[in-house]
Amino acid sequence: MNINNKEKSIPVVIIGFLVLVGTYLYMHNRKMELLEKPSNYTIGRIDDSYAVIGYFDYNYVYAYKNKSYTKTGSSNKKQKVGDKFIVKFSKENPENSELLLALPICDTAIVAPQLGWKEFPKHLICKD
Repeated sequence: MNINNKEKSIPVVIIGFLVLVGTYLYMHNRKMELLEKPSNYTIGRIDDSYAVIGYFDYNYVYAYKNKSYTKTGSSNKKQKVGDKFIVKFSKENPENSELLLALPICDTAIVAPQLGWKEFPKHLICKD
């Protein structure tokens, strides 16, 4: 590869990177906007947890209206498979969700209603 081709490829790489970052930021902001609208809460279970360079990814599962959703999240510590947490999700698009890792559920026998809770279920959270 000669120098002219390298010089021409630098702007393409920079533009491609900026497009990727812009797309990520747009999608992240869109998800946050949907989660700020009327949300429901349900119970999510860690289904899988695995190490990635510098952090851990995990899969969590939750249900809404008899449909199961599997989503991926990341954390700075490994999550224990089978642990349950509160999930906040958009009523308009239930695939937009957030697993609230700071809110573990102590009583693992509790089952969420099919439509979830409209209000945050404080009674489920462990009291340390």
